Order: sequence, then C-alpha cells, then structure tokens
Amino acid sequence: MPDYPPEVNEASEKAREARRLFDEVNEKVQDLDAKIREAEDFANSDYGEDYAWAALKDKCFDRNVQQYTYQFCPFGQNTQKDVGAYGGTSLGNFKNWSGGETNKYSKMHFGDGQQCWNGPKRSTDISIECGEENELVEVTEPAKCEYLFTFRTPLACTDPDKEVVHDEF
Repeated sequence: MPDYPPEVNEASEKAREARRLFDEVNEKVQDLDAKIREAEDFANSDYGEDYAWAALKDKCFDRNVQQYTYQFCPFGQNTQKDVGAYGGTSLGNFKNWSGGETNKYSKMHFGDGQQCWNGPKRSTDISIECGEENELVEVTEPAKCEYLFTFRTPLACTDPDKEVVHDEF
C-alpha cells in the first residue's frame, strides 16, 4: 500500500468514520420505518371493540387430527402438516371477520391458501365459541380443500356487565 501524506490518511479515516455513522443511522431509520408500518397495520386492522382480539395476534394454536397437525394463527396463516414434519400446506391467510351483522366476531375467514390439486385454493372458516381457555377444539374438511375449525376462547364469552337487561313489568 503506498504511503500517502498525513492529510490524505486523515481525510480517508474521517470518510470511513462518516460512512460507519451513516450506516448506523440508516439502519436505525429502517428499523423505525418498520415499526411505523407495523403500528399503522395494527391501527388499521379490526381487532374488535377496545382491540380485545389483539390478544391473539402473533399466537398460534395446534390440533392433531389423525396423521395431521393443523395450526390456527388468528390474523396470520393457517397450515396443515404431517405430524412431525417441518413444512406445511397453507390453508389460507386471514381475510376478514365473517360473522355477519349481529355477531361479527363469531367467525373468521382465511383465503388464498395453497392451490388444491384439481380443485380450488384452500380456505378455512373459523367458528369462534366461548370457552375457558384458547383452544382449537375441532377441525373438519366439509368440502374438498375447504376447512372448518372450531376455536374456543374467553374473548368470545359475553361480558355480563355489557348485556342488555330487559325488565318488563
């Protein structure tokens, strides 16, 4: 490596330090941008009244049925895999609440899963019931590549303080 005058070596060192600082700041900006996008996604998602259903975000629940393990991930993706296998088959990604006007949060719909051989893309409908703990209690396939899960959770239980009481005389 050739010898440079001290002022060139000093300028080169300052340039390296400036690049290092730039990279450090740039990484922090990218991390903050990702956190902002995540917060915006959260704020724009329907987690119900008082964001109660957000308690299930980033959680998954498994159920073994015969040779398969089914995984239900509210607000994420549902999968089916052979018991003990690593990879799985997508049964759909969360699309929307589908419980209708009277009880919107009683059903979830997952669509655009892996294409079924000679059939539609896989999809899952989730029936949500009141239960003492979060638990995937039933998995069925009522039609080819269309799955129905039953999930119990305390979040689906009626709050007695919010029930409308009709007193008639």
